[in-house]
Amino acid sequence: MDQFEIEVGEDGKIGDFLSDDRLEPTPEEFVRQRYLRTLHFEYQYPKTVLAREVPIYYGRKAMVDREGRPVRADIVVYSNPVACAQRDQGKIDLIVECKAPTETDGTISSSLTSSTPVLTVQYGLTAT
Repeated sequence: MDQFEIEVGEDGKIGDFLSDDRLEPTPEEFVRQRYLRTLHFEYQYPKTVLAREVPIYYGRKAMVDREGRPVRADIVVYSNPVACAQRDQGKIDLIVECKAPTETDGTISSSLTSSTPVLTVQYGLTAT
């Protein structure tokens, strides 16, 4: 199997690259799983600094969007493994917002910028 290939199992789900949890095979999840592999294999980030679906907090309170859903970063690259384990928002190097290839630019930019004002992030990017 190619290191970037994402297989759909007999259960109809895909395995998470970081945890091996079984996930629904949505177009966005395929993008997220491919980009996690890219960060690890091409950019040499260890799995210990990568996290997916990270809740964003404003102080001690979890941020929510206009519909009341939690705001989450699709992929977070932390500065070190301890920061990743503790989900330390002050030590995030990169946030990646993943969208299905069919998403519009307005949806992408609003998703990425909604959480960055409360974070000290060096870089943010969108993967489609």
